[in-house]
Amino acid sequence: MSYFSIHNHSHFSNFRLRDSTNKPEEIIDEAVKKGLSGIVLSDHETVAGAKKFFDYYYENKEKLPDNFKVGVGNEIYLVDKSTLEKVEDNLPVKYHHFLLLAKNQNGFEFLKKQSSQAWKNSYYFRGMERVPTYYDELKELMKDYKGDVIASSACLGGQLPQLILELDLLEKNNEDASQVKKKINDFIKYMIEVFGKDNFFIELQPSHNEEQIIVNDRLLSIAKAYNIKPIVSTDAHYLNKEQADFHEKYLTAQEGEREVKEFYATTYIFSEEELLEYFDQDILNILIDNTNYIKEQMEDITFKKDIQVPLAHVPKYEMNHLFDSIDMDKYPYIHEMVISDNEIDRYYAHLCAVGMEYRNEEMNEVNLNRINIEFGEILAISKQLGQPVSSYFVLMKEFIDIMWTVSLVGVSRGSAACYYTNYLLDIVQINAIKYELPHWRFLSKERPELPDEITSLHMVTYVE
Repeated sequence: MSYFSIHNHSHFSNFRLRDSTNKPEEIIDEAVKKGLSGIVLSDHETVAGAKKFFDYYYENKEKLPDNFKVGVGNEIYLVDKSTLEKVEDNLPVKYHHFLLLAKNQNGFEFLKKQSSQAWKNSYYFRGMERVPTYYDELKELMKDYKGDVIASSACLGGQLPQLILELDLLEKNNEDASQVKKKINDFIKYMIEVFGKDNFFIELQPSHNEEQIIVNDRLLSIAKAYNIKPIVSTDAHYLNKEQADFHEKYLTAQEGEREVKEFYATTYIFSEEELLEYFDQDILNILIDNTNYIKEQMEDITFKKDIQVPLAHVPKYEMNHLFDSIDMDKYPYIHEMVISDNEIDRYYAHLCAVGMEYRNEEMNEVNLNRINIEFGEILAISKQLGQPVSSYFVLMKEFIDIMWTVSLVGVSRGSAACYYTNYLLDIVQINAIKYELPHWRFLSKERPELPDEITSLHMVTYVE
């Protein structure tokens, strides 16, 4: 069984500068082609590509090899909050890379929260947007997710590799390295405390780069000393070796692009055979086994959600009794809405009655029949969804009323005009009965779902 690749980027990583030429779907295809046991999408401070990645996986699952697995991660920029002082003084700051993987659905919820917090922390420094995650914030957030998240020391841009390079230089110059050794120890202890020893991994990467060779050698010693599992990853920014020149041209198409040829020379999806050029077989076997140890802990993540009707606010009001005088046996759904046990249903009926008066609509058989039909559809869908769909319309009316205070609002959008009650609520400005628009075109119990037409109403901003 080949390795489980945890460190791979797609074009979703290109939020700040050119970074990767991979499409999420292509990453899975290339992993299968190379005989990998699975692969993770771990873009730079974003999980935006996760759904597309998993959608492709689910759509093609029957065609994939047995036990092939995918996962989602996030390569964050982990820094100490004290670095803000350097930012204020316009001094150089290192934004250390660090890798987080979601073991399960709960772990994915963590990634979303962590990434959202990082973006809240974002600022511009030396012409570039920085999106830092602070050590103390990561530790605090992880308290509710310990055991759901896997962490890895990442590439040469990570703090542990950078400390190793600093240590190596000091030792070569016969200088005191005790403080750097302490920093390495503190870093490892912090990670074990936050994630747990079984969920923190030491990441080696294939490269003929002298710095990476130094780091790989030291990482193996550190892993052994702290009894932490070492793994191999390839930090893939393009798919295969043949794409190296194309990827280089892509990076250098942006003025000011940094290290390219040497740094990115091996940042593609490797086969196991290709890895043998950089690691002895015995060591590689251990590294690969440990990646598959991670794989066995990874669970599929789903993006499916049950329909959830937003809960509208119901203010204090006096019920409009316009519908009290009608024959409730003839119009049973109006009656059911008016006396509903659900407060939002009753308020919705009240708003429709107010709308009848506001629009100067007659209480004739045609109008009441149409209201009865539309109320019936809404009540039926509410029962199927187990939630009051009337809440959706009450909320939309509130939005539209707010829009009118600052702008002009379009007369309608698509099939929203097909509901007479939308006209009564002033959500649309077209009378569906007058223009003989069929109600079922907008919403019917045969399609128990929320409409999407209202929420995309055209709005024209009015400027004095």
